[in-house]
Amino acid sequence: MKLFKMIWYRTSRKRVDRAKQIPEGSEYLELISGGTVDYRMDGCRQKAGRGALFWHLPGDSTLARKASDPHYQCFVFWFKGCGGARRHTPHLVHLENPEEVLAFAYEMLTALHIEQFDNAILCDYAYSRLRWHAHHARLQQEQSPNCPHLQPLLDDIEAHPGRNLSVADMSRRCGVSASRLHTLFRTQLKTTPQQYVQERRLRYARHLLVSTDKPIKEISSLCEFDHLETFYRSFKKRFELSPMAFKRSHFLQES
Repeated sequence: MKLFKMIWYRTSRKRVDRAKQIPEGSEYLELISGGTVDYRMDGCRQKAGRGALFWHLPGDSTLARKASDPHYQCFVFWFKGCGGARRHTPHLVHLENPEEVLAFAYEMLTALHIEQFDNAILCDYAYSRLRWHAHHARLQQEQSPNCPHLQPLLDDIEAHPGRNLSVADMSRRCGVSASRLHTLFRTQLKTTPQQYVQERRLRYARHLLVSTDKPIKEISSLCEFDHLETFYRSFKKRFELSPMAFKRSHFLQES
């Protein structure tokens, strides 16, 4: 049986809550909507604020709240019979767009008090939506590692994903030598500068193939490949399909 409940928790100066262990068959989510909370994870005590999402499975413990922050608020989601015991998302993620998820939490809190709405349907909807946001936040965290020396360059590459930057260009942007640039990429991103740029260009080309009607030759040019043959060869090596075959696989053809 699926069941979905939630509350909007607001602390007081006097209240102190002890952590509670999550029972079997249940999953608890705590979405911080205001203030900060202290928590312990992996033996370290840290703070989390607005937009932090804790996903607790059976055996985990809820957050222990102290009265240190009178502005602390969070939404608590309780799902029963919706997921499973396997962890599919990190215990804690920091949402990229917390305002969108918090607006969704308000929507769900309201919907739960409308008798005409089926609780099992709300359970599926809320669980899937929150799982998607947690999954997306995890991917963003993995793809945006903490690389202070490289971050301005990485931001520039993401802003212009089709640009074919040379090592000399990247070295100048970072203000380091070419050898130092290679060292930073290998130690912090486990790849080379050229491979990183090539991957972004090919992903951008893939995006253009399925989201636009641009000819393949134009997409090759936008992603700054010197020759169409080079683009075809590189794309097929990365995605195991030629650009044309990839494009056709994502569109229905009228008979």
